[in-house]
Amino acid sequence: MLLLLYCLVAASAPFFIAADQGSPDLPLATEPPTECGTIAPDDSLVLDGSVGKSDKLPWYAIIYTTTTRPYKQIGGGTLITPSVVISAAHCFWRNGEVPSKDNYAVALGKTHSAWNSHADVNAHKSDVKEIHIPPQFKGRNTNYRNDIAIVVMSDPVTYKVDIRPICLNFDVQFERLQLKDGIMGKIGTWNVSRETLKLSKTLKVVENPYIDAATCISESPASFRNSITADKICIGYVNGTGLCRGDGGAGVAFPSQEQGVQRYYLRGVISTAHTSDDGNLCADGFVTATAIGHHEHFIKQFISV
Repeated sequence: MLLLLYCLVAASAPFFIAADQGSPDLPLATEPPTECGTIAPDDSLVLDGSVGKSDKLPWYAIIYTTTTRPYKQIGGGTLITPSVVISAAHCFWRNGEVPSKDNYAVALGKTHSAWNSHADVNAHKSDVKEIHIPPQFKGRNTNYRNDIAIVVMSDPVTYKVDIRPICLNFDVQFERLQLKDGIMGKIGTWNVSRETLKLSKTLKVVENPYIDAATCISESPASFRNSITADKICIGYVNGTGLCRGDGGAGVAFPSQEQGVQRYYLRGVISTAHTSDDGNLCADGFVTATAIGHHEHFIKQFISV
């Protein structure tokens, strides 16, 4: 059965990819911003008094619906500029259309899911200014191809230790170095408890391996193979330890060691997974993520926003 790793009010969810930790001489199409893709060490003190923790993903964004009080978490996203978050189209797709931008809000710098959690003292919250999805996205009717969304925030963020963008690089050779079979990618997750079937209230960071397309197709059930479209990458395991509903829209980040600095690059957005027919809310096989490299032109339209 197809599981859309839900943006909870809608239907599906997305995954991340791993990167090569090798040579500092990896080809870069452009010099990345100083802030991008880095995670502060546990003992890193900064001027605003914040302490960076390596178990955080400073680019992780939470998407909320504003149609409930308090606002309700529905999925994830990834910060790429002070104003722009990448998520999944399925998070916003309702009956063949995208609802009003006023139905959504975004938060960064949070490790607790509750909109008004007092634990997230440095959180940034914003209304949504614009939502863009590819016109070719038609949900299940097209096997969730083009499952990507650009969310423009009304209030840009100020970068700090717990809020900073992930790196983007569309160079094909660099992408090939990062996306090799078995390399681990970082993903933010709100794993559903298999005992209580409830989401975790705190963000967790997990690592899933990149899986080459041939293996993903051959080792996936026939009913799921149509969802492994040409613009997807695969990650995960087949032993029942996959991501769960609620993880949709999150990014898959892969590392690169560059001149002594480890940076993470966005390679995928969590989209679909396979699950058993017993009501399990977690993937029991590989997960697909919309490949960033296949949507370079769509993304670049909004990077300067």
